[in-house]
Amino acid sequence: MKQIPLLAFTLLLVSGCILSSPFVAATSPSPSATPGETSFKGWNLYTWKEQGLYYWSLIPATNAQPDLSKIRTQAKPGLSSLTQALQSLARGQEVFWNFQVALYSSLQFALPPASEQENLCLLARERSLKLQVATEMSPVATCQNN
Repeated sequence: MKQIPLLAFTLLLVSGCILSSPFVAATSPSPSATPGETSFKGWNLYTWKEQGLYYWSLIPATNAQPDLSKIRTQAKPGLSSLTQALQSLARGQEVFWNFQVALYSSLQFALPPASEQENLCLLARERSLKLQVATEMSPVATCQNN
């Protein structure tokens, strides 16, 4: 009979410790956390040129092969909006630029001119993004240093 009150007391003590545990508060975001979009496996960035204008698409990376229709439906024109998209990513995110391009024949992926590449590489370094450019795309040297 003495075991039941002892068990009840132990359960009450344990539940009080759990409620006051610092681990419960840790589930809420820290006010000092760096804001920004995250993707567990990083991001796939695709750029190409159509009718004299560069387009881009930034989608979360997965183990699956990227879907060309998804890349096209999420495409945005102009590189200034790409700069804004990269600035919205959380620091330390990985970005894979024009990877797996051999999978697609209907869309010719291409890097923008060297000056634009330099600007995007510089932005990636400033944002601590881990930018990796597909080697078959002949990237500028500074992109490879991220």
